[in-house]
Amino acid sequence: MYDSLGSEPGSNNIAAVSAILCISHQVKSANITIKMLSSRLSGFSRTLMTSAVRSGGDGGVPGANLPFQIKNRYRLTILFTAFFGSGLALPFILVRHQLLKK
Repeated sequence: MYDSLGSEPGSNNIAAVSAILCISHQVKSANITIKMLSSRLSGFSRTLMTSAVRSGGDGGVPGANLPFQIKNRYRLTILFTAFFGSGLALPFILVRHQLLKK
């Protein structure tokens, strides 16, 4: 018996199965390629970061890279309180101003 296309029954199935197998093989090889590429990129970035850390020096004294001095603890406490307190109080001050303005 022949199907409507004039070929033997089952021959289309064989072609379809072989096409699916070919596509699945291409997907698997693409996944392997992506894994290899990501592995090499992560290795490169790890090497780059390690060399950047090594070339950075010993780091200096604690607090040398801060924009404020940390030697006087009382001055530091007052500065931190003023900085964070002003940011926290600002919305309340603005609301009070708007309510009193009418």
